[in-house]
Amino acid sequence: MICRTNGNANYVGRSGIVMENAHYVFASYLYRVIPDIEKINPETLVAFLNSKYGREQINKQSMQSNQVNFSPAKFRKIDIPKFDIRIQKTIASMYSTAYENIQNANNKYIQAQNILISELGLENFNPSNEKVSIKTLKESFLKTGRLDSEYYQPKYDEILNKITKYGCSEFTNFVDSYTTGYPYSSDSYVEKDGIVLIKISNINNFKLDISSASLIPKNDIDLSAENVVQKNDILVSMSGTIGNSCIVQDDIKAVVNQRIMKIKSKNINPVVFSLIINSMIGKNQLERIQTGGVQANISPKDILKIQIPCIKTSVQDEIASYIKQSMEYSKKAKELLEISTKSVETAIDKDEQAAHNFLEQNRTEQALIVYYKEQASYYINLAIFRLYEEIGLFDNLKSVNYTVKNLKSTFGVSGRLDSEYYQEKYDRLFEKLSDNNCDKLSNLVTIKKSIEPGSERYQTKGTPFIRVQDLTKFGLTDTSIYLSENEFKTCIRPKKDTILLSKDGTVGIAYKMNKDEDIITSSAILHLDVKDKRVLPDYLTLVLNSVAVKMQAERDAGGSIINHWKKSEIENVIIPIIAKEKQEQISKLLIESESLRRESKSILEKAVKAVETAIEYGEEKGIAVFSLP
Repeated sequence: MICRTNGNANYVGRSGIVMENAHYVFASYLYRVIPDIEKINPETLVAFLNSKYGREQINKQSMQSNQVNFSPAKFRKIDIPKFDIRIQKTIASMYSTAYENIQNANNKYIQAQNILISELGLENFNPSNEKVSIKTLKESFLKTGRLDSEYYQPKYDEILNKITKYGCSEFTNFVDSYTTGYPYSSDSYVEKDGIVLIKISNINNFKLDISSASLIPKNDIDLSAENVVQKNDILVSMSGTIGNSCIVQDDIKAVVNQRIMKIKSKNINPVVFSLIINSMIGKNQLERIQTGGVQANISPKDILKIQIPCIKTSVQDEIASYIKQSMEYSKKAKELLEISTKSVETAIDKDEQAAHNFLEQNRTEQALIVYYKEQASYYINLAIFRLYEEIGLFDNLKSVNYTVKNLKSTFGVSGRLDSEYYQEKYDRLFEKLSDNNCDKLSNLVTIKKSIEPGSERYQTKGTPFIRVQDLTKFGLTDTSIYLSENEFKTCIRPKKDTILLSKDGTVGIAYKMNKDEDIITSSAILHLDVKDKRVLPDYLTLVLNSVAVKMQAERDAGGSIINHWKKSEIENVIIPIIAKEKQEQISKLLIESESLRRESKSILEKAVKAVETAIEYGEEKGIAVFSLP
């Protein structure tokens, strides 16, 4: 099988062998080649195509566009050397050995999984994940041009039907004007006396937080009314966690970057408009549009297509009052926190005893901060609840897998109203886990976050930059992206036994490092270092990749435009802790599995090297490669 097309040129032309007969189908970005075994066996052909000589021809024949393409027609133009039968047989034998190693590695991993599942009592745990929507061709592809099943999940239709029944209009009918920002380079950021640059990271939970925002020079931009944000402007993220929205509450001198849409509303209360975008009413529609894309990006054109319910003015006023109360409590909490922090600093400057006395005397203020934050959250949740109630989202929402809970035990605790979050399968999982000794992940590990440099900082050499697409539970794949060694020398590097865990996109992928590596990971990958001796790193990695944690990630991240697992949610993940001897048994199997995978990779690399050596120095030298350590 040969990779035909990919956004990453390094993947195009990569080849592999189907090692056993089975009823397989393959994706459209692959094509199948059946070699003439009288001339060359499949193992030698694959080794050649993956060698530098094969890669050179593939790169030459590939067509460049948005994605690199290496078609079957171009494959026919590849010149393939005639290899001696001896080297072909040896390469075939090596591939067979490598395959056996992989099979053994998989078996050992499965054994480790089975021990874990048995210890947790999850042998017969088979939660339903049924998400079925049956539509005709006319109803689906001919109408939308989409064939990905995600697009047709019932949840999208259910919410859209509710909105339509209530009464709705296109997004654009509520927009007076909109703009997007510019791709300001981080190289131009200044420490002070600059203009605030609002990025996606500054929009969080319906709030705009510019306390740690970047600054750009005043003379770098045109400070026209069109570019500068104004009070009551609505900001919407178009990358990452798509659809995050907030309203600009105050008059501030700031601009937005290129992945934020700045909107002036009409015919609707701007506060309510922002809330709708930020709720599952807006996010579900944006999720539907974005689903199936390679990256989490969406355009203003896409946003303007979504439907907005035409909320009665009286209800808008009611919702806006709740949001106003939430903002007031948030402001109180912020002000009190600033006063408290300043006072602590002052006390510390005097002496340690003064600081201690101050903290003891001001426990009331600390309690008030907590109370204000809770109230702020309560009123935002109340506003969302009133919105959903108004358009009838609580009336007969269908769910294949459901459980009945009261408002206090659901929304009052989590602030979540999406039915996916409360599926019965999650309750069953936690019931199973409660039979074991468990603890929160935050009590077992320290969690660190890396950086997100931006694509403008990518280089072709330097320190390898690892993204989620480069991370698997069995290791790291090759990357074509690098960062400057000097500029990013202070960024954290993963050490031996560090667990890398993905939190964005494909969430919940965990891999334990077997050695220190000079690599930089994206901010979508967290670094977990075990601090509690009750768990072994290998065991914890297996748990993170198991159904016990995958389902928790699924529950928390579900409902987002792109799967986004918050650090606060990850910290609260429940981890079962089994007997140490069982952990050691699991760890041994995983280490053996990892060793077999490395050995298999080494064998395949040696086969490619043998082909290259045979081409450069002759068959005898190529055969001699196999005897090298």
